[in-house]
Amino acid sequence: MKTSIIFNLPADVINELHKRLRESNYSGFIELENWLKNLGFNVSKSGIHRYAQKLKSLDGFIGRSGSFDLAVQLNNSIDDNTPLNLLYQELGKLEYQKQQILQKISAMEAENQI
Repeated sequence: MKTSIIFNLPADVINELHKRLRESNYSGFIELENWLKNLGFNVSKSGIHRYAQKLKSLDGFIGRSGSFDLAVQLNNSIDDNTPLNLLYQELGKLEYQKQQILQKISAMEAENQI
């Protein structure tokens, strides 16, 4: 199973990536790819796109990136500091931590099979 390099990024980079993805309405993958490469991380545009789709889903948005539906959803969402949005952000962080733990378990199981 192929795992995303994004899951191995430092927490501060992940948090900034989440911020940038949300600010760009879950788009702008070329700019994000260049930003990550400038930081020394070789993450592909398609990898960022797949990650953005998962983040967008975790954030509760169903419209396609750049679509009118997503723009309406984002424009109608309440300020970032509302309890609901804070819970969605916390849920995204927990999902990220879950993926990290699952990767560690998988790696440990692979080591024991050798």
